[in-house]
Amino acid sequence: MLGIGLFSAYYVIKNNLIKDSQTVNKEYSEKLAYDTEKLFDNMLSTLTVFSKQIPDTMNDPILVEEHLKRLLVSGNHFNSISLVNSDGIVVATSPDVGITGTKLKSIGTLEALSNRAPTVSSPYIASTGRLIILVSVPLWNADHKYLGFIAGTIYLQEENTLQEVLGTHFSNNGSYIWVVDEKGRIIYHPSEERVGDSVNENPITQKVLRGESGSQRVTNTLDQDFLASYTYLPTTRWGIVSQTPYEVVVNPIGGIVLRMFWLAIPFILITMGLAVYVANKVVFPLRDLARFSQQLREHGLTTRPSIPTWYYEVKQLDDTIHAYALEQKMKLDSFEETSVTDALTGLKNRRFMENSKRKWLEEGQEFSGILVDIDKFKLVNDTYGHQVGDEVLQFFSKLMEDTVAREGFPIRMGGEEFLILLPDINLEKATKMAEDLRHLVEVTVNPTGKPLSVSCGVGEYSESENYSDFLKRVDLALYKAKSKGRNRVEQSINKETTT
Repeated sequence: MLGIGLFSAYYVIKNNLIKDSQTVNKEYSEKLAYDTEKLFDNMLSTLTVFSKQIPDTMNDPILVEEHLKRLLVSGNHFNSISLVNSDGIVVATSPDVGITGTKLKSIGTLEALSNRAPTVSSPYIASTGRLIILVSVPLWNADHKYLGFIAGTIYLQEENTLQEVLGTHFSNNGSYIWVVDEKGRIIYHPSEERVGDSVNENPITQKVLRGESGSQRVTNTLDQDFLASYTYLPTTRWGIVSQTPYEVVVNPIGGIVLRMFWLAIPFILITMGLAVYVANKVVFPLRDLARFSQQLREHGLTTRPSIPTWYYEVKQLDDTIHAYALEQKMKLDSFEETSVTDALTGLKNRRFMENSKRKWLEEGQEFSGILVDIDKFKLVNDTYGHQVGDEVLQFFSKLMEDTVAREGFPIRMGGEEFLILLPDINLEKATKMAEDLRHLVEVTVNPTGKPLSVSCGVGEYSESENYSDFLKRVDLALYKAKSKGRNRVEQSINKETTT
């Protein structure tokens, strides 16, 4: 029994350690993937805000340079900022990297000029010889004429904002993070000399290039054995990999099993000496109780076995098991409720949204959604501080609950962005509810004591689209409401459905 126990323990511990390591790496890579997506969203939002100040000053290089310097300092996202006109000629840069007046023909420039939309480029070699990523938004004048674009640059082989997000792996056991682009090239690695290397032969790289996410044991291009988890980023088509050396995970097992062996020997000897005595005192009453339980199940109430009075625990076993099971269920229910609740506002969170979405789509549930964003919320934090900002979020969350809680589910998506899911509510009614909420926020005194407004995008889900496309539609409606001056409600209509 000792040999079987140790043999089994070895494999159980080994499998659990590997599984736990893969789980931790998977959750960590998913978290970093989410943080990276949010970073690029913030970059594009920052550039979009500043792009509205540029068109009127395009012909004043000094003023443009001042704008770019201010953006570089305040955004704290980029290594450099550039303004490029519609012909691809650099109007100004901050800091000055010696390319002003030059016509750019790089991949990122051509992509930005072609898209004329917010764009995150693929990594490429710039005219300065650096491996970079270009994050750009277009510039339009009041007559909707395309003027060029403003772009922030990330130098992948130097200190950059991505390093702050990816940083050092939380574990100090040799684990680390690396990132590969859609061409199989390393764009982030703890060893800076690896940045730019091609790792197409790595099995994880091959899976990421196919858009997959998952976990596996892998031997890397340097013939090192790792347990790795990887997450694919659809926006940039990158893969984020968190990996731990295999030997770090399994090396402690031998020592654990050896300690188990030495600890078990005295107890085995003692147990052998007491076995006969304990059998009479413990095993026989339990056997009788088991037979009695079987008879209850098969024949109903029968003569109870004779249990010694000192064996009170056996008599109470059934009640104790049921009480314990009920207690564990209550704890589980409480944990599940906490896991789908936002700690600050008390609203449901993204996990709740995913669970509801999955259930509704399986059941064919009809629903609408309202994507809400508090206008100029950053200004609230900058003016009154984050504590008042939190109070504003709580204030707005309470208004949403009072307005839609009977008919829908208000969810905090993150920051000042909220989603209201409305089952069995059509587009017209959802729009009316959004307008009522917008008006209520406008006329209700909030913690800042100043007027507050929200912008809303409204859409009705159609079975002809997937959920991601639905959210993108509603998000575009929200962007439209903001671009039209904020404090508005805009509808998103599925063109395929109306057709």
